[in-house]
Amino acid sequence: MPTASTVSIKILNAWARPSATVSKNNNSAIYFEIFNDSDLDYNLVNVSSDIANKVELHKSFVDEKGVSKMVKLDKLVIPAKSSAILQPGGMHIMLLDLRTILKVGDNFDLSLYFDNGLQKVVQVEVKTK
Repeated sequence: MPTASTVSIKILNAWARPSATVSKNNNSAIYFEIFNDSDLDYNLVNVSSDIANKVELHKSFVDEKGVSKMVKLDKLVIPAKSSAILQPGGMHIMLLDLRTILKVGDNFDLSLYFDNGLQKVVQVEVKTK
């Protein structure tokens, strides 16, 4: 099983949107760049954080009628020697049913789980962009 010292998965610029209140429908989104410097594809298959009751991989898009939509992804493939960008209007991580208010300047941990057993913990900063 790969360890953090033997793999070349790097996460940069992890940030989340602030939230207004703690309520059943209070959500936020996380964005970052993920780099894979290895010779193998990596599949991000699960995400978790203590600050939300549910955390999911999502993709936003505009359909053929011009309507913005969002779908849950089963995995995010990071090809060998490549990267993926999670950004507003595209792929992102949804924090659903937040357990706390996210204020600008706050930080929290996000755990990333890959199908080969690798787990990485990323520090996420709450900010506006």
